[in-house]
Amino acid sequence: MLKYSILFLLFYSCENVTAPKIEQDSGGYESQNQYLINLEGLNTGNYFDVCTLKWTQYSNEDFQSYRLRNKDEIIANINQAQDTVFIRELTPGMFEKLYVDVISETTMTDSIEIYARPIKSITNLSAVANAENWFSTLNWIPSEEISTKFDKYSIYRSEINMDNFILIDEITSQLDSSYIDEITTWGYEYYYKIETHTSEGYSRFSIVQSNITNNIETNDINVSATNNQHNKINLSWEHDLNNQTFYAIEIWRTNNQSSDPINDYLLATITDYNQSMLEDSYVIGNGISWFYKLKLIDQFGNINYSSIVSGNALP
Repeated sequence: MLKYSILFLLFYSCENVTAPKIEQDSGGYESQNQYLINLEGLNTGNYFDVCTLKWTQYSNEDFQSYRLRNKDEIIANINQAQDTVFIRELTPGMFEKLYVDVISETTMTDSIEIYARPIKSITNLSAVANAENWFSTLNWIPSEEISTKFDKYSIYRSEINMDNFILIDEITSQLDSSYIDEITTWGYEYYYKIETHTSEGYSRFSIVQSNITNNIETNDINVSATNNQHNKINLSWEHDLNNQTFYAIEIWRTNNQSSDPINDYLLATITDYNQSMLEDSYVIGNGISWFYKLKLIDQFGNINYSSIVSGNALP
């Protein structure tokens, strides 16, 4: 069961995050019959440990309380005039369905899938064997993780069998972007990966790279989107990677029909091979069309893209 820490807020602002700008209906909910909870995750997926939930306040006289829960237990009872909660101590890369019940003469419920981004690993890892002395030179782009959260890089090497990685060194400077492995044998192939650690004890591996071969593969990924819900769009996908070769799926979106989603907004990064669905309710609006494209990454860094699909929340 996930551990939660809840702060109750009347308002919340989020720094250093650029959200898609959309116009939404003002929504005049003047009676119980017109009321919609409109549950939103204001910054879901932008941080690895926090998320902010907001909803439209219920103002009728029969109001009793709000109740925040997941599938199995009540997380908090909210009795004051409240429309926002700040959830802390999430786990990087986690996904969970949450519910807000509005308890009055009748109980009304809305749900939302919240998720926390994974740790930001190093990117663009390369490994090159030096023909003169057969050292392996590693290069990468440093992690873009929050600097105050960064702890260290761990460098791993494997011979032939990529299930047998051993730790060969650690680097404590976040800005370091290269490493020379001198303990190698001439003409021998090695595989490398780098793990990024945070001060909280979380970590994430990079892709795997060989110092000799280029592992180039072509893989397929297909995605579909729904058009039949208020304030959310459900995405589902399938691909032909197996659990051993899968690294991540990035979900990109735009509300500009003439733009490639890859050039716009990174909605979520999926690191769980078994996950094949995402509920997008991040400032989704009602009656607005969104366009999605998925980026499939295997363990060697090969990239393949889905076609672009569109989804539309009900007006």
